Amino acid sequence: MKGRLFVPVMLSAAVTAGCATQDANQAAEVDLATAGVLIQACSRVREAPAFSVTIDTSYDLVREGGPKVQLSRRDAVELARPNQLHVDVIDDLGERAVYYSGQMITEVLPERGIYAMSAAPETIDAMLDKANESGVAMPFEDLLRTRPCAAFADVIETGTYLGLHYVDGDWRHHMLLTTESANFQVWVSDLTEPTIDKVVIDYPDMKGAPQLAARFSEWNFAPALSDQNFRFQPGEGMQQVGFPIASNRPQ
Repeated sequence: MKGRLFVPVMLSAAVTAGCATQDANQAAEVDLATAGVLIQACSRVREAPAFSVTIDTSYDLVREGGPKVQLSRRDAVELARPNQLHVDVIDDLGERAVYYSGQMITEVLPERGIYAMSAAPETIDAMLDKANESGVAMPFEDLLRTRPCAAFADVIETGTYLGLHYVDGDWRHHMLLTTESANFQVWVSDLTEPTIDKVVIDYPDMKGAPQLAARFSEWNFAPALSDQNFRFQPGEGMQQVGFPIASNRPQ
């Protein structure tokens, strides 16, 4: 349950493209209310020149023999289009960070006092592709791409609007979406300023039927960001290692 596990959380963005590009038979499986809510929420992310958001995720790890344990992580994301990104991560592996300046990608493990740098492509999309190829997991990467409403289009099968439901102190639009391998629930805030606020994913066909739940908070579509937010400056005593950092771990 690592790495790409977190990518499906961006189903809400991807469904938007799905509603626009699927043929008539497929589109009929996503009701109009669901399509409308997701289009508005995802368009806001896509059209924003910059944004920041905090994502708190809990997910099941299925142990040998069947028992499940729940692990958690927090991602603090800062993004400026077309080519700047900064993500701070805290989870059971410790603290990590990724910086992308438009020219360089840098991984940092502050608790170990190490960092790794590599030349990077000039766009966020190309950088994310390189990160995947290098084994650098970028949580919720579908949300970070130039077309955040595209990746889910080919796999969505049904979309059902469930109504306004109470979550975290407020009423939110609640939707259920399904694919061949997973079931997704998505909660979106008031449509005057829509935000994706919560996502739950079930994997019924995987061993132990694990679940992932993510809460999105502190959305800011006009953050005060500068180039310094996206450039890592190593502190005294930090050691540079080869990129990616995973390649330096003992086998």
